[in-house]
Amino acid sequence: MVMSRNLFIFVLLACGFFSEAANAQQNAEAYKQDRVPTSLLQDRSQRMKLRNDINRILVGRSPVNENFDKWYNLFILPRMTRYEPIADTVPNPLGQLSEWRYEFYQDLRIAAKNEVVHGRLNNLVFDYMSKVVKDNYHPAVRYNAMLIIGDLNQRELVVRGGTKSLPVAWHAKLEFIVGEVISPDQIDAVRVAGLIGTKRHVELDSLSSGGSPIPQGVKSELASHLLQVVVAKCPSDRSPGGHAWMQRQAIQILALLKSEDNQGAVTKELLAIISDEEQPLGLRCSATAALVQLASPEVLGQVSNDLTTKFTQLAIAACEQEAIRLKQKQGATQETPEDNQVSSQADPFDSPVVEISLNNLKWHLYASYVGFVGVDQKGGLRAVGDTGEVKQIEKIVAVINTLMDNCSKPNSDLRRVIMDIRKGCQELKRLTASQVPAQEVETPADASIDVDAADAAAPSENDAAEVDLEFSES
Repeated sequence: MVMSRNLFIFVLLACGFFSEAANAQQNAEAYKQDRVPTSLLQDRSQRMKLRNDINRILVGRSPVNENFDKWYNLFILPRMTRYEPIADTVPNPLGQLSEWRYEFYQDLRIAAKNEVVHGRLNNLVFDYMSKVVKDNYHPAVRYNAMLIIGDLNQRELVVRGGTKSLPVAWHAKLEFIVGEVISPDQIDAVRVAGLIGTKRHVELDSLSSGGSPIPQGVKSELASHLLQVVVAKCPSDRSPGGHAWMQRQAIQILALLKSEDNQGAVTKELLAIISDEEQPLGLRCSATAALVQLASPEVLGQVSNDLTTKFTQLAIAACEQEAIRLKQKQGATQETPEDNQVSSQADPFDSPVVEISLNNLKWHLYASYVGFVGVDQKGGLRAVGDTGEVKQIEKIVAVINTLMDNCSKPNSDLRRVIMDIRKGCQELKRLTASQVPAQEVETPADASIDVDAADAAAPSENDAAEVDLEFSES
């Protein structure tokens, strides 16, 4: 992933994605947290002695004993439930969650060669964390617990010489993960982590040539559950941007599943999303990329002409959205707050806003590109259109490629960047005779952005991280 899970959870919290997170601080006294023996935290020699004993068990040099379970059930896992300081040694336990999580993953990898110990450790952590996921712990604690469950493997990554064998996810727990994602009683923090874990399971399954694949029946049931996430209306206590993020994740997983039993229903919903101009741009782009992976050539062929127009309109909308954002950035850097004079030293590319905007544009354009040519450049609309349509598609794809290349080129001239985007946008408009979305009207340099209308402000709708967010950490 481009974005670490620490930064990712921060972004979600910052944009109010978790309805329960906004009040977490004032409701802190209501959350559970498990007791941690402070003697182990304060006595380093005792802690290191126990740690050495555990290491010997993990590598198979010592038999499993009662200290093994106690080490995890009474120390390692309970400390990941804390939101208040632990004695004088850990002032901010929530800030340590990712570090502790990865320390635990190291134990799982050490135990990889010992099936008995690895299996025992898997069961031990699942039993503990599945209770945390469902109980009244802090949202960040429950998010972390579900991340751990989603990352558990039946077989760990194996490296022999220069050859790597991918891990095999613990698919037996996939039903639990998805059950929490669709549970009406679950909090959004857990649903988010559950979608990340589900995606990891399906990705590894699609890449694996051996091991224990997800049974077809389970895939079909999983697709039905994910379709519920896609079609669900946004709850009143969830931000629209956060809801769209969850829908996009579900769509991306559906594209990976390619479940034949649900293909018709999924394709129908994706076509509806692509055609609905009221839907967020990022959601429509995710639907576009998924559609050409799922729909049969016969279905695509029947609507290829209409989809050519819609995919081009998505690219146009993306160009206009980011041109507006960059124009506003240009205006902000040309004036100093002190005297309202032009500043020759202002460098607009010093701001992450520009990088985010260009990454947004590139990801949205790539979704349209995939719609036209497929992920492997052998599919999409180009593979099903007639001779005239294919020629038109080739012209559109050439413009999109140029725009994506421009997004990746270092360029310190923001004015030139905006001009290149607008030039490409105009060329796309010329290539399609269809009505262009209302965002076409250019915003004056000194005007303020209508953030909601431009669909440009919600961090959760920020696809900058999505340039390489197709694959979560594994």
